[in-house]
Amino acid sequence: MGNTIQVVTWTLERKCALRNGSDWANPQVANQQLAYIASYSRAVATRKILKGAWITGSMSSSGIELIFPRGQVITKAFEQFGGLPAIQDQCLACEANAALDSNGLAGCTGMLYPLESSAIQDILEQQNLVDDYKTAFMQTDPLWFGLWVESPLSRPQMEILRTVFSELVMRRDSQAHRYEAFASALSIGLNTPLSLHVEVAPPGHADMGVMLTFSHCPRCKVWSEGEVGKMTTCHVCHLEYVVPETLMEEDKYDEPYELEHVLDNNAYEQFVRDYWLSQGHSSNEIDAALETRRDQQRKRKRN
Repeated sequence: MGNTIQVVTWTLERKCALRNGSDWANPQVANQQLAYIASYSRAVATRKILKGAWITGSMSSSGIELIFPRGQVITKAFEQFGGLPAIQDQCLACEANAALDSNGLAGCTGMLYPLESSAIQDILEQQNLVDDYKTAFMQTDPLWFGLWVESPLSRPQMEILRTVFSELVMRRDSQAHRYEAFASALSIGLNTPLSLHVEVAPPGHADMGVMLTFSHCPRCKVWSEGEVGKMTTCHVCHLEYVVPETLMEEDKYDEPYELEHVLDNNAYEQFVRDYWLSQGHSSNEIDAALETRRDQQRKRKRN
């Protein structure tokens, strides 16, 4: 697959029936626990609901020109939470739901993809916030990593970040919905007693069922340039630390509620047919693609 992206996860500290365990307030844990709900909510917002499932992506199949949908079966994915109505009852009455204005779910947590520090610096300068930023945040180079060193965020930090991310929303790029959600969470953090936690994912690599976590600074999470077992000084935040070893563990990525895993073959073919029709493909194209799939299945069984 390749190196993992060092996303920033965030969460408002609000316990509920959907978030459990001793580490429920940790941003990465909250993000993982509510991932299905957040994915479904985004699919609703982008109109990617079809026949009792939500579309999460697509996949190609050798010898077949049409692209197969990937998705999750709603009833199966939400059984663990008591069903979709139970989730809606929780989320739509929650003060930590940063997606409440759009009837979104799991709005108490989210993620941000890394941004060029120059974009943040430009906004700080435009809004006359450079001095406030220097007082509120640890100074790092690149600037981006210093924004997430302290958690939960302090009030001055939230005020600055709300201004920055509200400005970023105006770009209307592919990440605008993430900026908007975080800006809403910052407003909630400023207007309620709820703490807002943030965390940067460490550098790593995922491939062939194995997840590697590379040596990194324990404070800012930047990839370590030093020798394992030796003292080094972080080139970004200047922390002195002993360089840890690379960690290796099984990649626990699993999608048990995927269409192919839940639906029987006939139901899956009907779903794919309905999806392809919604994408404008002809019945003849669909019949040919499904027949090729059946031939491939028969050959695999013989082998």
